[in-house]
Amino acid sequence: WTVRDACNNETSCEQVFEVRDCQKPTITCKPLTVNILPTSTVTLWTSDFWESVSDNLTPVDNIRLALSTGDPAPTQFPRDPVTHLPVTSLTFNCSQIGTQVVQLWAEDFRYNANSCQVLLVVQDNALNCGDPILGYGTVRDEAGKDILGFTIKVLPSNPAFPPYYQLVNTPNGTYNYSDFRAFPFSSQICPVKTDNPLNGVTTLDLAIITRHILGGIQLSTPYKLIAADANRSGTITTYDVVELRKLLLGIYDELPANTSWRFIPKSFAFADPKSPFRPLFPECVVISTLFNTSSAGDFVAVKIGDVNGSSVGSNLAGNEDRSAWAADHILIKDRTVLPGDAVEVTFEGETALLGQQFTLEHPGLQLLEIAPRSPLVGQDHFGKFPDRQLLTYAWNSAQSQGERPAFALRFRALEAGRLSQMLRLSDAITPSEAYAPGNTLEQPVFLRPALQFAPSEAADAVQLLQNQPNPFGSATNIPFYLPQAGAAALRVFDASGKLLHEQNGHFDKGWHQWTVSQQVLGAQTGLLTYTLETNGTTLSKVMLLNQ
Repeated sequence: WTVRDACNNETSCEQVFEVRDCQKPTITCKPLTVNILPTSTVTLWTSDFWESVSDNLTPVDNIRLALSTGDPAPTQFPRDPVTHLPVTSLTFNCSQIGTQVVQLWAEDFRYNANSCQVLLVVQDNALNCGDPILGYGTVRDEAGKDILGFTIKVLPSNPAFPPYYQLVNTPNGTYNYSDFRAFPFSSQICPVKTDNPLNGVTTLDLAIITRHILGGIQLSTPYKLIAADANRSGTITTYDVVELRKLLLGIYDELPANTSWRFIPKSFAFADPKSPFRPLFPECVVISTLFNTSSAGDFVAVKIGDVNGSSVGSNLAGNEDRSAWAADHILIKDRTVLPGDAVEVTFEGETALLGQQFTLEHPGLQLLEIAPRSPLVGQDHFGKFPDRQLLTYAWNSAQSQGERPAFALRFRALEAGRLSQMLRLSDAITPSEAYAPGNTLEQPVFLRPALQFAPSEAADAVQLLQNQPNPFGSATNIPFYLPQAGAAALRVFDASGKLLHEQNGHFDKGWHQWTVSQQVLGAQTGLLTYTLETNGTTLSKVMLLNQ
């Protein structure tokens, strides 16, 4: 280096430096699946894993390649300890069936080395290693009932492996480790089942959980306590009842803080069975090898919300035959309603109940208000679905002898009809069930809710209702009721008694409706008379056709 000032004075110095290549090669490798050969081994070379390699200075043909295996990976370019040459091949045997971690290395002429890691799946499809000895497991509920349609999730301890899921569709609640032979390292096996969160959950469960919270009959096993913990808080409170009720009412499609099922290793011993949440119980089992005859993979399945064991272990809820159950009659006064009418309907049963639930369909009626008729019933016992003209209801008692809930619903009629034809119970969202006190809280008397309409003399007679709208312009509807099937005729007359229009037909028993358009009446306007004639009965009303 030379430095000169303004007077041309200068001085010089020398510095020795070396140009080095410090950049590592770039290498890409590819995964591989191989089968054990009849020799009970299989040998692989660098070329089997190599996909591409490059370097800033060293030509590709001069880059040295090598192989290593294991986790964690070696920190240096692998060389034979005797010859000091690169390790260019690896041999695998029957003890290494499964997924192995392999590193492919590249080294340039300045000994800069880099590696890529790849998964190698070693298989024995030809059984050259003999029949494997497999472990197995069972998944059953506390009562020993098989659980079907669950998924096994495998969580390898090696972070290089992603989680693995496999649906188990055996005819009983069993699985075996042969499905997971690709994971020979220490792994966690965890059952998963998320279908049908409402399976086995009823207002009877809510009644049992409520009694437990209030210090009455206590939940007797750790698994029932886990089932009652709907919000997964590690405690059982009224909030769990609230969450389960929202599930029953259809407000929730699934519990927001919990899964449909939980699974506890059968071998796990609770430190305190009356307090199973401390310490937290495991939900997986660890297996160190898949060549293991141990049944350590047995699990006890817990259906969240089901504390009386009524859930079904298949993918679908049980097809319970409720036709033989005695009826839980809900008395309602029947009446005729016209479009625009406001009507209040009171729902009150005959029996003291532990729980009651149903879906109420109300086609042709718009729900305006829910009015509890006792302190037992609150707004949180209902779910509203106005777009579907449905209302769900789920109530439970806190008393061992049950109570009689009562409430009223206020509707506005959207069309003409009778309440007995416009209100019906179904299982559309919330299954229709009720429970009366029995031998024990968990063995009640099962009832089937049924609407019972008080007899009405009007329902036994022909009825002709006022047309809607009235007055009308382009068209109007004329509702009528027949107490029995038969022929009926509608006739429309002008003020002078001239017949303007006639319709005839044969109708079933019940409500029907004729539509009359201004077009079929011609140019006639003003006051008109319409009559219904059927089975020797003639009824008449007047209507007004606007200009």
